Formats: sequence, structure tokens, C-alpha cells
Amino acid sequence: TGIASPTEWRTQPLWGLSTKKFFLHDARTTDLSRAITAHGGEAEKSKQNFLKLKRAAQQDLINFLKSL
Repeated sequence: TGIASPTEWRTQPLWGLSTKKFFLHDARTTDLSRAITAHGGEAEKSKQNFLKLKRAAQQDLINFLKSL
């Protein structure tokens, strides 16, 4: 249903990401790399996988996300 309870976080869909200027639930960054690396908890593995990528691969991923 896309609705989170008061004790849950709702992950925003990635579609339309290219039109967003601010990221994270509190809009604390305009940088997608920083948004990815600010995650923890259930997203920790995804963050670590991103950090393991070579710089060029990280940039490829960011470019892809910006195209959505």
C-alpha cells in the first residue's frame, strides 16, 4: 500500500528521482552519493556494496539513478 506506520520508514520510489533536488527523509543532502552512504540499518549491505564499487562504477550508478 506504500504507507508506513509511525515506527517504520517508507522508502520513496526511485521513479522521478531525476526531478528531485533533495534526498533522504529530511532532505539533508543534494548529493546522491551522500544519500546512499548515509544509510544504515536494513540498507547497510546496499551501502557497503556501493562503497566496494570502483569510483567509475559508483558514478555509473549515480548517472543511472539521475536518469530515472
